[in-house]
Amino acid sequence: MWENQNQWFQFAVTSALYMSVWLSCSIIAPFFPPEAIRKGANQTAAGLVFGAFSITSFLIGTPLARVVPRVNVKTMFLIGAGLCGCTNMIFGILDKIQDGTIFVTSALLMRVAEAVGSSAALIAAMAMVGGNFPESAPQMLGLLEMFSGLAFVMGPMIGMILYRAGGYELPFFSLGGLCLLLTALNAIVLPTKAFVKPKVDEGLWSLLRIPAVWPVVLALFVSTAAQAVFNVGIAYHTLKEGLLPADNAGIVFFIQGGSYALSTPVFGWILNNAMKYFRITTRVMLILGCVLLAISFLTIGPSPWLPFRTSKTILIVSCVLIGLSMGLVTVPSIIDMVISAQWYGLDDGPVVYGMASGIFLSCFHLGSFVGSTLGGVLIDRYDFDATATIFAVCIFMTAAFVASTFAWEYQCGKGRRDPWKLCQKSPSIDEKDKTKMPLMLQQDQDDSGELFELALYEL
Repeated sequence: MWENQNQWFQFAVTSALYMSVWLSCSIIAPFFPPEAIRKGANQTAAGLVFGAFSITSFLIGTPLARVVPRVNVKTMFLIGAGLCGCTNMIFGILDKIQDGTIFVTSALLMRVAEAVGSSAALIAAMAMVGGNFPESAPQMLGLLEMFSGLAFVMGPMIGMILYRAGGYELPFFSLGGLCLLLTALNAIVLPTKAFVKPKVDEGLWSLLRIPAVWPVVLALFVSTAAQAVFNVGIAYHTLKEGLLPADNAGIVFFIQGGSYALSTPVFGWILNNAMKYFRITTRVMLILGCVLLAISFLTIGPSPWLPFRTSKTILIVSCVLIGLSMGLVTVPSIIDMVISAQWYGLDDGPVVYGMASGIFLSCFHLGSFVGSTLGGVLIDRYDFDATATIFAVCIFMTAAFVASTFAWEYQCGKGRRDPWKLCQKSPSIDEKDKTKMPLMLQQDQDDSGELFELALYEL
């Protein structure tokens, strides 16, 4: 998997900064709303600070994906992470503001800036990892998703521990300082030249106009929306049903997030190894993930259609299945978009990984925003059981649509794609353009100028 120890160390420091960016985005959940209310703001205003992050990340994700072919991804990574660290440091001094309106407005502006920085850093990180490890990209991206899952599980807990230990400032100063420290370390360790500039016409639109990308986009959006519904309603549901006491309601998030974090490297390994020997594809995992997610949403209530009542066992199993199914959806998504891009003639490498990562994050945050908003409305109007059932039906319909479109492509579209098989050229690239096919990565460590050629994959 690793070319040398230096390459391993580069991945380690990149992953550490990647996780710290996710942590800095999630630590405010347990203590910021009470602080805002204490200063005279209301719950709605505090909620806007959280919603602003998701909607800004969605709006900025696609433009940042368009920027990837035109910038050095290392520079984009460092600037984004640095901005994220600085906004956390500024966030830490907002407690000095006593007026509730000014406090919330300032926090909103900082949260928007943090969303811009974190989106840039996360997109660039996935682009670098995918481009630098072409032969093990699924496994490496699965490891990155493990770090993001751990950040979501640990972030609120770490935030509350630091808040109790040192007040409002300590969580932001700690995570902001960690981000800035790791940014400086990455600036030293990572190679200066991340990739050779690709062909001019290979922008984001070249990826978006590929029909096979859109079913993946839909599956990502619906799945993350369902995940947001789970986040919004599960705590109150467990209290209402008497499944867990109030002080232990958060354990469901730990179970769900933990199963996601632990499963993503495994699914990445499956994509990276098993697909070389068995005729399974990213699409099988994607459809399986949607079906499993729909089933888990039917059982977690449980649905009024099911003949049994809820219990702690059903709750725990459903939470585990939700984490596993989200891993089945997220891990193959970027890989499938990259494979589709190469199948349709785009060069493989950091550029395509960056564009696919931008689309991935945009879908993730749009789904989170829509799911939390719509889910809250539906839960208030009906209840969690009925809302989960509605989303289960939507997920089943999405799985059927994704399967149908992929079957159509196999029969009438581009044709069958061999799963993740190393090849010398894409079938859509003419033999005379063979010299233009490889995208080169230049690792300038020790000034050796050694070039690593990215493998092209035929799907």
